[in-house]
Amino acid sequence: CSVMAAVLLSACGASTTVDPFNPTRVIGLGDAYNDMTSSSIYTVRGTGTVETVVGEVAALLGVSSANVTSYAASGSTISSLTAQISSAKSAAGGAFTGKELIVITAGTADIKAAYGTADASAAAEAAATALTLHIEQLVTDGARHILVMQPLEFSLTPFAANSRGTYALNTSTSPTVKFINKVSLDLQTFVSQRGYSSNPII
Repeated sequence: CSVMAAVLLSACGASTTVDPFNPTRVIGLGDAYNDMTSSSIYTVRGTGTVETVVGEVAALLGVSSANVTSYAASGSTISSLTAQISSAKSAAGGAFTGKELIVITAGTADIKAAYGTADASAAAEAAATALTLHIEQLVTDGARHILVMQPLEFSLTPFAANSRGTYALNTSTSPTVKFINKVSLDLQTFVSQRGYSSNPII
C-alpha cells in the first residue's frame, strides 16, 4: 500500500496534470527489508533480480537494477542510519540531487528491543523520534523523494507468537503502533513548519 501511495501521490493532482517523478536512482537504507547483500538476501524472494523491497520499488518505477544501491544491513537499528546516510551521501558527491528515491525500512529491531524496557511504548516513541531526525537530515542534505516503509506489527510476528507471555498480542496500542503514530506526527510537523510546496516524504 505504501508503495502504491508513492506512485499515486507522485502522479496525480486535483484538477491538473503534473510531471510524474522518474527517479534516476533508488537508494535503500535501513534493515533486512532493503538488504541487497549478494550472499544473504533476506526478504522478498523474486524470480529475477528483484529480491528486496528497494528492488521491488525500483522495478515498479522502471528503474534499472544497475541504478539501485542499498546501504541497508540485516539487524540494523535506527542508529545504523547515521553511517548508512553518510555512505549514501558520499557516493552522491556530498549531497543528494533531488532526483533519487530513498527507501527507508527501519524500526523493527528498535521496537523489538523496546519490549525489554520498563516503558516499551516510550522507548518505541523515542526510536521514532530518532528516525524522524534522520529523515529531516536527508531532506536538509538535498533529498526530495523519500518513501518510509512502516514496520510490521511486531506482536503479530512468529517470533512474538512463540513467546506470547512476553509479547502480548496487541494491534491497537502496541509499541509498534506508538512508533508508527509518532513518526507520522513528527513528519507532518516537520513538513508543515518548513512550508514545503510539496511533501517530500511518504
